[in-house]
Amino acid sequence: IPLKGAFGAFDTLHEHATADAFVRALDDSLAKAGGGAGALFVTGIMHGSAGHMEAYVNRRVTEQAAAMQDALGIVAGDTKTTEIRRVLDAFALIAVAGELASQWEITGWPEGAATAAVQEVAKRWLGDRGNMPYDQINVLESIRDHLQQNQDRFMTVAEAIDTEHDTAEISGYQDDTYIYLPASTFALSHGNATSDAAVTYLLDANYLHAGGERNSQQYRLPKINGKRTRAYRIYKSLLEFDGKQQGSAERSAQNVVQMPRETGTAG
Repeated sequence: IPLKGAFGAFDTLHEHATADAFVRALDDSLAKAGGGAGALFVTGIMHGSAGHMEAYVNRRVTEQAAAMQDALGIVAGDTKTTEIRRVLDAFALIAVAGELASQWEITGWPEGAATAAVQEVAKRWLGDRGNMPYDQINVLESIRDHLQQNQDRFMTVAEAIDTEHDTAEISGYQDDTYIYLPASTFALSHGNATSDAAVTYLLDANYLHAGGERNSQQYRLPKINGKRTRAYRIYKSLLEFDGKQQGSAERSAQNVVQMPRETGTAG
């Protein structure tokens, strides 16, 4: 969770001159009062019947989680955000616990303060993590790494059209905007995932420009070595993938990463 408060981890210093002074005051207070709040909280939980408390907490957690999802733009039931929603459920439980502690006059905070604080932390967490499933992130990172490691083996399309070459000596083709991977090379790039899954992940993250042919996501290149090869047309912006989804599949040439390569050679 990134520290983006006005004072690092804190948004306010509560009348202390510096963040360090505030931290020292917190440490001193914790040393003097450590354990007391927890005991009072348990007493509050035990005060009512177990069934009543469980039902109340479950209802409030459901409400808090739904509010967080709505505030963060997470669609309920979307299989792509299952992992995120599980984490938001945990944040919601923390918020409910904080509100109960305030209601029982343990924290000294006003109503809603715990909820607002937890929602801010959840927002920072999601903003830093991105909203992709971990499986998708892992596959995109694998393809990115493969492209980076083999960048000197991508022949420019213009050069390939004009030059007879041994395709065994290259991994694919490139131009200013795309890297073109034949299916055989693409299969080596995405780890243990299937090619179908990798294609789906690329499309979902706006890193694959589908070819336009019926029943195929591949693109048919201009005639090279006497034939038109099909390949997956991947945006070069994938080379800068950092675990977050980019907003649009439309990428101009000035925004893509260039992969310099010596001209006149096929390797």
